[in-house]
Amino acid sequence: MPCYVAQGAADTLVEPAITLPFARRQCATGGPVEMALLPDVGHGFAARRRRSTG
Repeated sequence: MPCYVAQGAADTLVEPAITLPFARRQCATGGPVEMALLPDVGHGFAARRRRSTG
């Protein structure tokens, strides 16, 4: 199953050190995985963007 992971590099709630191994384990299952590590972005960036544009 394909998986897309977006991670804020400045996230202190779910740190990249947690997300990166998750993405690696997903890759090990054989499914395609794409990960974006977003510099200077914290936790909840997508929710804040939706509120400011919607």
